[in-house]
Amino acid sequence: MLFSAVDLDGCRKFRNFYRSDRALQKLSDMICLENGLSVIEPQWKNEKEKAEKQEEKKTEQTGETIHFLIDVEKKLSQKGKNYAGWAKTFNAKEMSKTILFLQENKIDSYQSLCDITDQAEKKYHTLRTEIKKREETLDMISELRNQIISYVKTKDVYTEYRKHGYSKSFYENDRSEIELHKAAKNYFDQLGLEKLPKVKTLNEEFQKTLEEKRALYREYKSVKDKMKNFEIARKNVETILEIDRKKPKQKQQKREKPTL
Repeated sequence: MLFSAVDLDGCRKFRNFYRSDRALQKLSDMICLENGLSVIEPQWKNEKEKAEKQEEKKTEQTGETIHFLIDVEKKLSQKGKNYAGWAKTFNAKEMSKTILFLQENKIDSYQSLCDITDQAEKKYHTLRTEIKKREETLDMISELRNQIISYVKTKDVYTEYRKHGYSKSFYENDRSEIELHKAAKNYFDQLGLEKLPKVKTLNEEFQKTLEEKRALYREYKSVKDKMKNFEIARKNVETILEIDRKKPKQKQQKREKPTL
């Protein structure tokens, strides 16, 4: 593929800003992969760095490496006609995105991909649990604050109600306020509060917890997107490598089955 730095009439020129050359390179690699063409390997600063990189490539981690994904034609020849038929229906663009994603994240084995995906899922669930805790705290603070306000507003009425010897007529005249006061008192008793906190203090605690929740949610959203990308990549790799994650578990269950 040939790229010209100027347009056809020569009036406009490509300018490399904010690493736009990286985006252009990524687009070029994707087009090459979609059409079964090779991708240019990065140029190393010196021969020593190149040798070290080649040595790293030779070292296989646990699980089958996935460098061969780039060479689609070789993969097809190894798998035969059935695999070639499947490959025709496979989304070439999706596969090329997966290959670039793995390269960008420096993942060179299926096991590494699984480990990173599992870590992202674990982080995702941890953040979701922490957010839920903050939401429960916010609800509790809000309810306690409302009950304190109701208790203070109805305190004078309830005091008069007691002075009138809990008169039925007085109760009927101010039923709603008396019931609000009694409900607030019962709520405090259930929490075991001997001294009520100040509304100002509760407001400060509410705001602090709210900020914590917002910060957690921002991280949660980022981790969720990351987890989703890794899950998609793992699923695509498992399709290409014909890996079934359920099989090892089934074999394990069969081995553990007691014999008569």
